[in-house]
Amino acid sequence: MKKVWGRCAALLLTGFVPFSAGAGPLPVSTATETETNRSLTHGVCAEGRWRLDGAAARSDAEGTAALPAAWAPALDAIAGCLAAPDATRACLVVQGQHDEKQFPTAVVRVFGGQSAAQIARARGRAGAVLQALAGRGVEPRRLHEAPPSAEPSFRGVEIVLDRECLPAPPSLSPEDRQLLEEARRIVERNAVAKREEPAPAQPPPAAPAAPALTPFVELTLHGSLANSDAATVLSPGLRAAVGARGNWLGARVGLGAGGGSREEDARALEAFAAAEIHVLPWLSFGPVAGLRYGAPAADGPWLERSFFAGIEAAQRLLTFAGSNHLLLQQAFLPFGSRERRGEITGDRLERIPSTSESQLRFELGLSLRHDI
Repeated sequence: MKKVWGRCAALLLTGFVPFSAGAGPLPVSTATETETNRSLTHGVCAEGRWRLDGAAARSDAEGTAALPAAWAPALDAIAGCLAAPDATRACLVVQGQHDEKQFPTAVVRVFGGQSAAQIARARGRAGAVLQALAGRGVEPRRLHEAPPSAEPSFRGVEIVLDRECLPAPPSLSPEDRQLLEEARRIVERNAVAKREEPAPAQPPPAAPAAPALTPFVELTLHGSLANSDAATVLSPGLRAAVGARGNWLGARVGLGAGGGSREEDARALEAFAAAEIHVLPWLSFGPVAGLRYGAPAADGPWLERSFFAGIEAAQRLLTFAGSNHLLLQQAFLPFGSRERRGEITGDRLERIPSTSESQLRFELGLSLRHDI
């Protein structure tokens, strides 16, 4: 009794494959196994129906429904039918078949009847074929099982090709196709028009940028204090200069006129040159040097000549009208000399031996600078 139960469980548990069932029993073909195998090699895919006969009446050594080796070429060809261009929506429907073989009483008692045992055996054959087709690369969604027929026919399976099993891929309506065609024509027309457009005229190459130099003129009202061994002289004066400045550096040269607190230096003329370094937008400093001639009158001979050199600083106090700047200037001139060749005593001009002495000079001025 244990052996009977074991064989029955093998039929039920290992003879079936979980694929979805097709609709309704399939009609039975009368083709023999030899005819089926031969016709498959000659384009039987067009017929879409195959009968595989000659299954074993007993299970194999593992207890599953036996799959005859002679079915292998037919299963290869059937699986290949799904690769046909017109079979993209096709599925294979497998229906197990049974004959009139009678099972022992013990098996019949387990299944509840001779017909039930035959149907279980037919489903086991269908399950084995479905498993073999899946092993040949057929997708599970394209494999279906139809319930076995209650009427005995042959010991095997029947396979039918359902050409419209899968849903059709979405397709465009005639209106959509017309819109796509119109869009394609518009794109092509625009591309042609763009190719036919004349190329835009290229602007002439830009001239190389000039150095960032700003020329300027400058007028300065200043006062100086000169100290030497012989005397200390306070001299007011007026200077005019021209120059140019860039982002970091600048330079200027100029002439000046003034007078001194001593009669020998009552009328004076100056010439100077200066450079400037812009450390901040409003602050600059740099070296300055000049030469000064002093005389008792504008048309008289010079009696004193001074050389001065040192450091000058300038702060921009105000900018107005865009190009005008008000500057405060200071100069410390430690490198200087004073040469004398005459002096005035009373109302008389007396020539003296030429003498030279060192001189220290300070200057303070207010400048108006105009950018050109």
